[in-house]
Amino acid sequence: MTHAPPYVTIERLSRIGPLSTVGEHALMADANESVEAPARVIAVKSALWSGQYEQLASLIDRADDNLQHLLRAVRDQFLGHQQQAMMALDRFIVPRPLALYAAELRCELAIDSGTIPEAIASHAEMVSCLPPARPDQGARGRSLMLSARIHVMKGRILHARSTFTHALKAARQAKDHVNTGRILTSLGRLLVDLRAYDEGRTAHLSALRIHERVGNIMGCAASLGGLGLVHLGKGMTADGAQALRQAIHRCEQLHALAAEAAWRQHLDAALVLLQREELRIRELQVFIRVVQRLGDTQREAALWCELGNTWRDIRDPEAALPCYEAALRLSSLTADDITLAVDHYNLGCTYALLERHEESRQSFEAALHAAPEGPLSPELRARLGRTIAPPEQP
Repeated sequence: MTHAPPYVTIERLSRIGPLSTVGEHALMADANESVEAPARVIAVKSALWSGQYEQLASLIDRADDNLQHLLRAVRDQFLGHQQQAMMALDRFIVPRPLALYAAELRCELAIDSGTIPEAIASHAEMVSCLPPARPDQGARGRSLMLSARIHVMKGRILHARSTFTHALKAARQAKDHVNTGRILTSLGRLLVDLRAYDEGRTAHLSALRIHERVGNIMGCAASLGGLGLVHLGKGMTADGAQALRQAIHRCEQLHALAAEAAWRQHLDAALVLLQREELRIRELQVFIRVVQRLGDTQREAALWCELGNTWRDIRDPEAALPCYEAALRLSSLTADDITLAVDHYNLGCTYALLERHEESRQSFEAALHAAPEGPLSPELRARLGRTIAPPEQP
């Protein structure tokens, strides 16, 4: 006699136990054909957090056509593809049992994009989905965490700190270890922004222990990155760079490009402070490949410019030239006039260092044409009024 596999619900996922890993959530759901839709959403998040992409693909593919839109939106938001996530979410026809999860995701996307009115509206929708008679403390904790993040966006820092504390209490009451860790990480980041570095370090270390215990690799990345910012804030730049590299490594494990790019930005700042130009060049080259995969043309142009500056700092204009050319090519598609003028100016200075004087003059003229009243225009007019000479080296 064969028995039907157990129907997987959120309650069954939560009963795996406090020391279970988020990966077990994904494995349990993937091993059963009968998975209720909310549990499948949680399992997909667990697969993403723990890097179990084989289970992730199966969990999405075995869902019905409509639910797949929501699950793909969850996946794309995690991977940093915000536009794709919004498009998938817009195609999702929201049934009542999933209204809370859809509103939560829409709120997270709005926060990620910095759209305060959309974040507020989506959060209000999420709150309306919480059962008033018997509140779900886990969902309440997640809702309060998003409310705190909205307060941060609005500059209401004291409200944000208080709301994070309430969110933490709700998550702990629900024995929701994953979101307890996430809330502690968000609180730690706020404390770092407030320059309360010792408190921020305590929050991030507590979060890191939880993330490691439940197997949340993405959470580990966020806490390690937060610890890196603590070190940078306290002037311990080398320690900060090391923690940031650990955060980046975990993002690479998960192919979480947006998070990786965010930590690479901080690592780049640390390498500037450490004056590690050759290491910075290598890291910038990797950083450029990351933003190319994200499709962020404007950011890519800025990074090519930074790479050119770094080559020029170590007196290698030959290597700097193609970097500035790449920056200009991309800026001509997306940038404002001032940025375009800067890219032409950098190219002109580099041509001058290489004694390619006619090309240098043409670049300076193009810079002046792009922004005739820009901040560089007095220097450009002066340069164009005399024989082009190499710019002074610092």
